[in-house]
Amino acid sequence: MDNAVSLCAYHHRYFTEHPVEFTRWLEDHLGQGHLDLLLEKRNGLLRATKDLRKEVSAHYRAQFQAYEASGEPYFISYN
Repeated sequence: MDNAVSLCAYHHRYFTEHPVEFTRWLEDHLGQGHLDLLLEKRNGLLRATKDLRKEVSAHYRAQFQAYEASGEPYFISYN
């Protein structure tokens, strides 16, 4: 499911100036469950070790290769 949305300049500015309305719009567009996952990720701490950095790099390298192959700009977050 691709939830990516591009906002025009007007709506980008409007939502920047009205963060509560932006949050409500996100709830309608993505759903509360998705927002809860984003908040959980935001609040989490991830200690970066050398091995973890390599693993994360490999993940995003694979995501980018999939993007190049399909042309679909849909990335899956590591965490």
